[in-house]
Amino acid sequence: MAKNNEFITISLSKLEPNEGQLEGLPSNPRQITEAKMALLKQNIKQYPEMLKLRSLMVYPMDNGKYIIIGGNMHYTEDEIVRQIASYNANFVVFTGGEPTLQLTESLVDKVHAIRDDMYIAVESNGTHDCVGNVNWLTISPKDLYLGEKAKICRQFCNEFKIVWDGVVDIPNYLETYLKDWYLQPHLYLQPCDTGDIDKNKEIINKCVEFVKNNPKWKLSIQLQKILNVR
Repeated sequence: MAKNNEFITISLSKLEPNEGQLEGLPSNPRQITEAKMALLKQNIKQYPEMLKLRSLMVYPMDNGKYIIIGGNMHYTEDEIVRQIASYNANFVVFTGGEPTLQLTESLVDKVHAIRDDMYIAVESNGTHDCVGNVNWLTISPKDLYLGEKAKICRQFCNEFKIVWDGVVDIPNYLETYLKDWYLQPHLYLQPCDTGDIDKNKEIINKCVEFVKNNPKWKLSIQLQKILNVR
């Protein structure tokens, strides 16, 4: 059995696709739009090093096989730091997939060291604990749609964000998690992008009405999708 972060050679016959077997990890493949495919091609042209042969990240199962949980475009910590340092920015967000499966204290320390005013945030589904040297932790739970296997494991975050489909009973859902938390986080409601324009409009309207009627909540949007940025 390989130890954490150990590189080994595995027969293709022992690899299994990720179909949701691992708790807290959404299944693949995920849909990709034409716009995202065009952006991916652009990024490959701009960063040809992405095509270098790299290791797969796998997770051992009890049946002797391995689930593929990450592709072959992983950067080393130093490569990640160089990419971040190339931008004139002091705000970095680690998101996913599920970043807490890979994020290390050493990487966060290296990013903090890029500049004195660096601010680091993490957006997690809450199913795994997060390193403690980040400035802001957002939990965006997925058990609304994935059930018990995506139940969150911690009782603190700075921001609690629900991606809402307009159907789930939010007050009853919050009672499950937040009633025993010793510090109440900022509450955000984000419309779920269904890929259907009419359905999205309906969900957005419901989110706006909910926030207007529940002033503790703030409206959140996925700005990077709207602007189509890398």
